Amino acid sequence: MEEVVEEYLKELLDRSLIQLAETQEHTSPIIVRVHDLLHAMILSKSREQNFVTIANGGGTTWPAKNRCLTIHGSLEGTVETKGFDNLRSMLVWDLAHPLSKLNLDKLLGSGFRLQKVLELNGVVSGTISDEVFKLYHLKYLGLKDTKVEYVPKLIEKLENLETLDLRDTNVTELLVEILRLRRLRHLLVYYYRSRRSYRPFDDVRGCKAPYRIGCLSSLQTLLGIEATEAEDTTIVMEIGRLTQLKKLGIMKLRKDDGPDLCISLTKLTGLQELHITSNEEDEIMDLQYPLSPTPPITSLHLRGPLKKVPKWILSLHGLTRLLLRSSRINDDDPLESLQYLPNLLEFELCHAYEGTRLWFKAAGFEKLKKIWLVRLNQLTWVKVEKGSMPFLQEMYMWNCKLVEEVPLGIEHLTNLECIDFTDMSEGFVTTLEKQKKKDMISGSWQTSTKLKSTL
Repeated sequence: MEEVVEEYLKELLDRSLIQLAETQEHTSPIIVRVHDLLHAMILSKSREQNFVTIANGGGTTWPAKNRCLTIHGSLEGTVETKGFDNLRSMLVWDLAHPLSKLNLDKLLGSGFRLQKVLELNGVVSGTISDEVFKLYHLKYLGLKDTKVEYVPKLIEKLENLETLDLRDTNVTELLVEILRLRRLRHLLVYYYRSRRSYRPFDDVRGCKAPYRIGCLSSLQTLLGIEATEAEDTTIVMEIGRLTQLKKLGIMKLRKDDGPDLCISLTKLTGLQELHITSNEEDEIMDLQYPLSPTPPITSLHLRGPLKKVPKWILSLHGLTRLLLRSSRINDDDPLESLQYLPNLLEFELCHAYEGTRLWFKAAGFEKLKKIWLVRLNQLTWVKVEKGSMPFLQEMYMWNCKLVEEVPLGIEHLTNLECIDFTDMSEGFVTTLEKQKKKDMISGSWQTSTKLKSTL
């Protein structure tokens, strides 16, 4: 089903019926938007067919039949409703005040027995209403950005649940009852404490899961799970049983877990997205074991000390996005091997390299479009050879304190549209300003550059 949806989205994009929305951070999920005229037409057709009702306070006219209900702004006038016998989806968000358990009980007690989708994004203030667990046909339950602290044992009653979204909630552990949800396909449980461009290591938190999570054989997405252990098994060993996984995010990985995780990854023949975070900021992730066969990973995010780049990354020929954060690589220039990944589009080094030189060689990063060099505090020299990164559009250098000059050979990046130097050293800013004045006098200053300094 997910692949069918992706094909529909691609077709709509190709026809310009929807557009990709701009996002401030490259790690944000894909967001699409429609033109105002198309939006108005969609709403008009939806009303004609009694497909959706949008409620944002009193005065809402309820149709005799209604399949989708969207509530935002205010709950006033919404609880006393009718026409909900055929309701399949309800989305609630952006309310002026969070929903109390009493109000949620009242709202869900209106006969939503055929409901399949319930989205309560940021509107639940405390515990989850027991009425939620009476929705036997529910396939999607969204509790993102809520104050929910735990998922009760009643979750086992939602036998048809396929998606459980607990991102950015206060849930830190899942009860064993969740293992009864054998149709569960997508489980998201990570928590970001802030949304800054580059975060401290402890700014993201995961969630403990039951040790036998491998029995959820339908899982395709598992993001934010912690690498805990029991007497006879570990989470990283259980992951090897989840052969349908396409997206995996595992946190608090200990050094001893590395070999078992690599073995499990070889069994995930459909894995496309992988996020790994170490147990502690100073605990090395031992990921040097070969992967055979190598999963078809297209997006890889490693967060924690590596010391050197795992060799199996070089065999990920379909890799389009690579983020290395807090890696502290201290051997040779990491670009020496990574620059020949044939399909890489986005690349980030954030506190990931402790060397002083980066050399982008000719014919390297042949498809790269965006690059981030962040918190490389030992970096003193960057060179770009002619023919390197021929399609680069955006370059970001943030908090590289010791860089004293613009990367050599940057003029070879003929497709560059944006250069962002943020929180650089005082010497770098001074040097660049002098160069700008010199070039303006000679009439050669043509590059639009954004300069910031916290010094």
